[in-house]
Amino acid sequence: MDAPYALLLDFGGTLDVPRHWLDRFLEHYRAAGIPLDRERLDAAYSHATALGYRNTSSLRRYALAEIVEYLVNHQLDWLAEFGPEAILRSRLAGESRRRELARTISARFVAESLETVAGTRKLLELLHDRHRIGIVSNFYGNLPVVLEQCGFDHFIDVVVDSSAAGVFKPDAGIFMIALRELGVAPRDAAMVGDSPDKDLAPARRLGMRTVWLRTVAQARSIEDEADDPEPPADYVIDAIAQLRDLVW
Repeated sequence: MDAPYALLLDFGGTLDVPRHWLDRFLEHYRAAGIPLDRERLDAAYSHATALGYRNTSSLRRYALAEIVEYLVNHQLDWLAEFGPEAILRSRLAGESRRRELARTISARFVAESLETVAGTRKLLELLHDRHRIGIVSNFYGNLPVVLEQCGFDHFIDVVVDSSAAGVFKPDAGIFMIALRELGVAPRDAAMVGDSPDKDLAPARRLGMRTVWLRTVAQARSIEDEADDPEPPADYVIDAIAQLRDLVW
């Protein structure tokens, strides 16, 4: 089969560090001495994300460091009020303490992201010689700013930020917006992402080819599911650089 004319790619967890942002935040919380597990952070993460989606008019010019610090501040505020353990809430008491923690956690998160995107930038440059490129992501209205900061903008033909478009994955409409702007039919495009539910399933329903960038944890999980061992995508890669040599 010929290579697809266009590639649509997710941003967070795909073009930056290949792990869900929730898992990355959890790692940096622990490094800052805040003892959390994924379930406990999930509610705070969802709260901050929802606030971001509702306040896109004030966030649309935010660079990566600003949007990450915004999210962490609201995560910490939620944990300080609703955290599951009194000992945790006491450690987050005081706004100045929370703001200091937010700066620390955010700085580590952003440094990790920027280190990774340096290599991804070279890959996008190569891919853009072969495909038209679209970025489709659930974001906060500021995705073009972040992509420019990462140095990706020269190699991208279309950006669809869910908050700006008013359509969020897994709604397949967000992919259709990108395809229309590219002038490409679904059969002539492929979607690359880390989320089987949000990236791959809706793209596959449209008739697009799908590429799953899976983490080590995801690979182990699917191997453990003996009743459903088939990967949720047409192609599976374990590093974004493998797109360069993917045999379609």
